[in-house]
Amino acid sequence: MNNLGPFSAPQLEQVNTLIDHITRQFKLFTPAQRTACITLWTLIARTAAPVTQTTLRRELIDDSTLKALVDAGVIWYDSDLKAVLQCPPFSALNTRHQVKAFGWNRSFVCNFLSTPLAVLLYGPNTWLQVQSTCRRSGDELVFSVMLDDHRTLHTRTSEDAANWRISIQIPTADAPLPGRYRTCPEANVFHSLADLETYYHYYPDAATVVYTFDEAIAFSSHLLRAYDPLYAE
Repeated sequence: MNNLGPFSAPQLEQVNTLIDHITRQFKLFTPAQRTACITLWTLIARTAAPVTQTTLRRELIDDSTLKALVDAGVIWYDSDLKAVLQCPPFSALNTRHQVKAFGWNRSFVCNFLSTPLAVLLYGPNTWLQVQSTCRRSGDELVFSVMLDDHRTLHTRTSEDAANWRISIQIPTADAPLPGRYRTCPEANVFHSLADLETYYHYYPDAATVVYTFDEAIAFSSHLLRAYDPLYAE
């Protein structure tokens, strides 16, 4: 993928891998599968609850469509609960990341990269307040994000945002990313580089790529474009 901006080599590899996978999966979706994906994340955002079999039947999402989304790693479906727990960007489970738009209830999103993707539901020119929690210290990291009519992301942050670090999980030969993590890898947010280094002192084997706030937002901007095939006719 060209024109991805000033990413480092490890960042560029991760960005390309994730975007290529998502784009390829979405392009293979049938119209019914694309509609189901949008329906699921809308339901989760509005209700903040798992989408059960009863709701799936009411929304005319059949078993074959659901299986296609699970196989693509686009949703997290719990076979014991028989419910969809996550459909990125939104999560029915509590996470460290929340978004709030005017007139809407606060919603949980799957990871830090998912926070700007929430604009897909709320629409352009709507400021979202985002609240994430540092994995080590528990400090809150608050900023706002908006998508304009030209599909450009804008942010409002505090001065210390330049110190924030976001570490994003990558697959390894011993630990490939399973299921839902293929399209939504775990992303930990840290209030400072010192917080990140302290955390990974205790978890030295974690396989991640580290981003600044601006780099992570750039990553999310490209993810937004990867979601375009969902809206294809």
